[in-house]
Amino acid sequence: MEYPPLVIPQTLAAGPGPGNTDPRVLERLYQTGVADHMQKDVVRGMVEAKMMLRKVFGTKNVHPFGVAGTGFRGLDCMLSMILPGDRVVVFVNGTFSGIDGLTIRMKAANSEELAADSLNPQTANVTIVDVPHGQSVTGDIVEKALAEHKPMWAFMAHWETGSGRINDIQGFNNACGKHGALGIVDAVSSLGIEDFDIASIKEIEDIRKISPKAKCSYMHTVKSRENINEAYFKFGVKTFSLDTKDELIKIIESTNYAKDLELFVRVSVSNEHAEIDL
Repeated sequence: MEYPPLVIPQTLAAGPGPGNTDPRVLERLYQTGVADHMQKDVVRGMVEAKMMLRKVFGTKNVHPFGVAGTGFRGLDCMLSMILPGDRVVVFVNGTFSGIDGLTIRMKAANSEELAADSLNPQTANVTIVDVPHGQSVTGDIVEKALAEHKPMWAFMAHWETGSGRINDIQGFNNACGKHGALGIVDAVSSLGIEDFDIASIKEIEDIRKISPKAKCSYMHTVKSRENINEAYFKFGVKTFSLDTKDELIKIIESTNYAKDLELFVRVSVSNEHAEIDL
C-alpha cells in the first residue's frame, strides 16, 4: 500500500487549544541545527529562558525552570509533588480544572483506593469544590474551603478555558498564605497574558480584580455612553472598536475628546471568494 505525503493545512486555531505557533518560532525551528543538551548555544538558551521565566513569575529566586513538552507535562511535574495521603482541596469550574482534579485524586490516592478504581479513585483526603459552570472561583470561596478543610495543598486553574472564566489568583494566594496551604496553579493558558478583549463593564471589573495592570480592549461594537465613559475614566480602557460613524462620535464625546484612544474599525467586505461563507 502506498501512503501519500502527510500535509497539514494552515488553519486559524481560535479555541482554547491547540493554538497557532508564532511565525518567528517556526522560522527559528527551521533554521536550527542539531546539538546536544551541553552544546554552548543550547546551554545559553536554557539559562536565558530561566531568567525570562523569573521575570514572568515576578521573582528573583532560582527556582523557576522550563520543562520540555506539552503544557500538561509541566503541570504534571508540579502535581507529582502531591504524595499518597496528602490532604488537598481542588477548585473545579470547568473541563480542564476537572481533568486536573482527577489527576490530583490519582496522585493522592492510597493503594486501596487505587485498587478499587485506578482510573477514577474516590480519594478520601481530596476535597473537590465544584463551582457552577460559567462562574469564577472567588477569593471568598477559597477562603471558606481552606478554613474548613485545612489542607496541605490547594489547587486552582487560573484561566479555565473550558468555561471561559478567569479565577481570582490574588484571592487564592491570600487564602493559601493565611491558612498555611501550598498553592498550585494551572496557568497553562494564562501565564504571561496581560491583554484581554472584553465586551462588558462586568468583564473589566473581573479582570481588574486579578490583574490591575492588564490591558483591556472594549471590542463590543455597540456600547452605551455610560459604559464608554466608565471604561475610560474609571478603568483606564483606551482601546475601543466601532463599525459606524455614530459609534465613533459616541466614543469621542463620552471620553471628552481624548487624544490617547486606540480605535479599531470593523469593515464589511465581500465574501464572494471566501472559502467559508460567513
